[in-house]
Amino acid sequence: MSEDLKRKLVRPAGRPTTKAQRRGLLSVVMPVYNVETYLAEAIDSILGQSHRKLELILVDDGSTDGSPAICQGYVEHDERVRLVEKVNGGLGAARNTGVRFARGEFLAFADSDDIVLPGAYERMVTSLQRSESDVATGNVQRLQSGRRWQAWNQSRSHVQTRRSISVAQEPALLLDMVAWNKVFRTDFFRRHAIHFPERKLYEDMAPMCEVFLLASGVDVIAEHVYLWRLRDEGDSISQRRIETSNLADKLEMIATVDGLLQTHGETTAMRDTFTFKTLDGDLWIYLRSIGAGASPAPEFISLLEEAAQTYWVGAPAEVKANTSQERRVLFELLAAHRGSEIERVRDWYIEHADALPIVVEDSRARIDRSAFPVRTDDLAVDVLDVTGERPLRATLTHASWSDRATLRVEGYAYIPAVTDGSQQIELLARSADDEAPHVFATDRCASPEANEWARDRTRPHDQDGFVALVPLVPLLADVSRDNARTWSFTVRVRQDGLEQETPLDTIWRGGSCAVLGTTLPAPGISVRGATDANKPLRLVASTTEYRLDSVDIDGSVVAVHPDSEAELVATSTDTKAVVAFRTDGVRSGSAAVFPTHPSRYWTTWKLRARDSDGALRPVSWIPEDRAHVRSGSFIAEFNLWGEAVVTERRDTLLVTSSWCDNGCLILEGEYFDDQPVDVEIGLRASSAHLDHWTPVVVDGARFTAVLPLHAEDWYGIERALPSGTYSVVAQAAQTKTEKQVFVSNSGAVDLPLHFRTSLLRGQLDRAALARLSLKLQPPVPDVDLGRYALEANRRAFDDTAVVNPSDSVFFSVDMGAGAADSALAIHREIVARGLPLTSHWGVSDFSVPVPPGAVPVLKGTRHWYETLARARYVVNNYGGLDGLHRRAHQRHLQTWHGTALKHVGASEARAQHDARERLATIAAEAAAWDAAVSPSPYMTDLIRSDFLFQGTVLESGYPRNDRLARGDDDSSLRARLGLDPETRVVLYAPTFREELRSGWTASLFEGLDLDRLSALLGPGWTIVLRGHSFNARRADGDRSRGNIVDLTRHHDINDLYLVSDVLVTDYSSVMFDYAVTGRPMHFFVPDLEAYAKRRGMYLDLADIAPGPVVTSVAPLARGLKKQDALTQKYRRAYEEFRRTYAPWDDGNAASRVVDWLLADPHVVSQDQQNDD
Repeated sequence: MSEDLKRKLVRPAGRPTTKAQRRGLLSVVMPVYNVETYLAEAIDSILGQSHRKLELILVDDGSTDGSPAICQGYVEHDERVRLVEKVNGGLGAARNTGVRFARGEFLAFADSDDIVLPGAYERMVTSLQRSESDVATGNVQRLQSGRRWQAWNQSRSHVQTRRSISVAQEPALLLDMVAWNKVFRTDFFRRHAIHFPERKLYEDMAPMCEVFLLASGVDVIAEHVYLWRLRDEGDSISQRRIETSNLADKLEMIATVDGLLQTHGETTAMRDTFTFKTLDGDLWIYLRSIGAGASPAPEFISLLEEAAQTYWVGAPAEVKANTSQERRVLFELLAAHRGSEIERVRDWYIEHADALPIVVEDSRARIDRSAFPVRTDDLAVDVLDVTGERPLRATLTHASWSDRATLRVEGYAYIPAVTDGSQQIELLARSADDEAPHVFATDRCASPEANEWARDRTRPHDQDGFVALVPLVPLLADVSRDNARTWSFTVRVRQDGLEQETPLDTIWRGGSCAVLGTTLPAPGISVRGATDANKPLRLVASTTEYRLDSVDIDGSVVAVHPDSEAELVATSTDTKAVVAFRTDGVRSGSAAVFPTHPSRYWTTWKLRARDSDGALRPVSWIPEDRAHVRSGSFIAEFNLWGEAVVTERRDTLLVTSSWCDNGCLILEGEYFDDQPVDVEIGLRASSAHLDHWTPVVVDGARFTAVLPLHAEDWYGIERALPSGTYSVVAQAAQTKTEKQVFVSNSGAVDLPLHFRTSLLRGQLDRAALARLSLKLQPPVPDVDLGRYALEANRRAFDDTAVVNPSDSVFFSVDMGAGAADSALAIHREIVARGLPLTSHWGVSDFSVPVPPGAVPVLKGTRHWYETLARARYVVNNYGGLDGLHRRAHQRHLQTWHGTALKHVGASEARAQHDARERLATIAAEAAAWDAAVSPSPYMTDLIRSDFLFQGTVLESGYPRNDRLARGDDDSSLRARLGLDPETRVVLYAPTFREELRSGWTASLFEGLDLDRLSALLGPGWTIVLRGHSFNARRADGDRSRGNIVDLTRHHDINDLYLVSDVLVTDYSSVMFDYAVTGRPMHFFVPDLEAYAKRRGMYLDLADIAPGPVVTSVAPLARGLKKQDALTQKYRRAYEEFRRTYAPWDDGNAASRVVDWLLADPHVVSQDQQNDD
């Protein structure tokens, strides 16, 4: 850039600026270097801040990518943006340059791959304006692939908002040594000549330490202000931990900070905080990068040994104790100049991550020395102590009143890797007024829930349940009007001399615990069981002054009979109205006529007694049977505080009991409706629209609903409903108007309801606002639940296991989520040939529609591992398969799940921050294959290069495309799918987006406005939506409406290919399969550039597309309506596309693959068997 242009774009700091112009102006300095992928998002996050009075100074540090052009675009379109260009000098130099050009009263820094959260600068600037502090610092979250989590440092330094504090008052500030989550007063920054080190990494540390030491005041903002990105591609400075130069720079910055603290007069707490950060933060991130194949250079280890000598040897015992056991061992080894053993020890900890061998010695839990990978004779005993890292875990699962004066509690308690089912469990109740706790013995019971939820590979926990009865009378001796009492509960466990105690604050709130409520154990005394979130179980005892003996209701007339004279009223919690009770005509009581509210689902009134001073006091009423009284739409009941309330309900089903029978969930209860109509009930997954409802049987004021938990699949076979969480909902059968479904407190006492059928496990819970929530899961047997059972089953059928081979094929599609793809075509070919092979189909649950004749095998069970181990053939369409090992009797065929346009395998892995681990996984998976299926030379090359497979490649074509090549008739398919045979069918099949992904699920990419497309196409068109399999795993609901039909969850996409007239897709591999049909394709890619940069592509879509490539809906609609002309235009491109990417898909691929199977001498055809 010329000097003239620079002068136009940048006003040097020396040029005069009025105080008025500077007041409130925030200068944000953003160094830029080769970050074109993230830069626009970073800049937008700043320019979109609610604090509009800011200037953004972009300092281009010699970028060689498209970053300068992006910066220039912002300069031209927003006068608040200025650009400074300089030769590359590193982050510190770029920041220093930006500071020189800053004109604002306030100063901030932002990295060009991060995001400043909305409102961040307004929050921090406002804080400084009010407090007159020199710096404000806000909380931070990490960011990767759309996932956020709390940053470690700021989790300790930003616990609460505080103003005008010093680092001496809050030493935890020394953990917050970054520049980009802060706003400074510019005058303060310049007055003290705060300067970032240049040509050094971790240049934030020293200047930020200076800031905290010199600031007259620091404002700490607990709210998150900044997203610190962990790049997927792994090329940021902070992610290159294994480099010796990286460590050297870090140690230099640590030493600089150390010197600053000593020079400025540190306190003991400041020194301890600095030491803790150095050990548990700064040095640990280098230690954890060692192992799993990462071998650092000797110089790297030598630097760590020196650092351990400097900072670990002299560290206070309390600081050492606050570091984890693994870190203590590593630092001890380094300090003893045993750094050569670090990699071996790290590998051992990685292997035993949650399965450390632990013994109890001298009432402490310690690592078993005999199992440790290096000698421990010179290591102190406390270095191996893990007592604090294996805390007691206690959970309350049920709580109820077994009678008025006895609390019954159920739960489980265990110490991971320590308790073995023989531990002693006690329940303790403590009050602030008592010197000693009340101790209650427990009875032991089985607890499959403990086994399921314990992440402990070393021990089972199915016998860690307990039941306790807590008599209330001994607790109530001192309760009076002036002396309410509260008892908090803890659990104490003893095992082999080890004793631990913990608050009973993990509480299942899906049933009885949530409605424990109040009891009246003695005259004039109430006891409430409190199960608030994040607090331990508590009993709160107090006196009651006003009580009812009984309540009667006749329509809207409520008659009450108090145990003493008092003026009673009812106050509405919704409308604030007040209804007075009168004694006229009521023997020993009073009555009130309640107004009705036909337009409201419910209206609640609390009964109150007017005290002598005119104040309204609660009125208690808890009948012996704890049941409510009803007449018409009114019921009298008691709330969780034991207060009498009257509720008017309408259009409501109030569930009072629930159970499972014959594969159905049965609900019974009371029905509230002035004008009864036919009602139906259903299960709704998330926001799903339901197509199938179950009629409710209404008998007067009662109802019964039977909800089938299974449905008929494509093949006419009864399958379980898909696993997931469902809401219980209801509606009028004719008008479809919503009805309310609630569970009564009495109905929730028996919840959570756990049940099993042959097809699923279920758990019915009381959800928020007394709704009902149903969780369905695969029916994994109790003996197979939990991490311990899973690991035991894996060990039982590992690569050393001796098994009896079975003449069977084990199919796995989409990691157990599907039963189609090439596996289905191979299965059908096997059946057609009459081969004596049993088809076993690995499934994640029993909703997967496996083909007739195939046997589903449930993932995560012993049956899965055994069946997989015994099968002669394994057919899989994803890289790895849990439990798969190379076996002499077995052949493993990898079919993959589509031709790749976007990067997969090694190409994708190399762009990730954990590339080493990913590449190792890919290589290990490929090593288990005996052959891989390819549809084209193009894919054969990728199998070699990116799946790292050097074995047999079957260049057979994709078996899944045989139906497409044959052009199977679609007339019956359209009818079965509910599609109008007279309309033109557009199949829209987009792939998933990484930013919308979470694990193996993803929200649907909604870049295409289907409603607008439908309107532009007009009548005579049907749009079939088919999301990616990741979308199908989410409970996002059915998006069908009008002439848009959502078939994302249809089991076989080939059916959709065959019923469609044209395909609209983006970057999905469906394009390569659809080419086999010869039908036209369109490509809707509004995010082409961003997607290509984020995911990476082997091919330029614009160069190979056999149809129009568009970025907006209007040209897409025009193209679809002019298809004939476009077909001719793209004829040659289409032919070339198919020749290149699907040359072997001729309808006989499955036959060729099965021929390969038959080449194995273990298999003969049925005909050959009969001949013999």
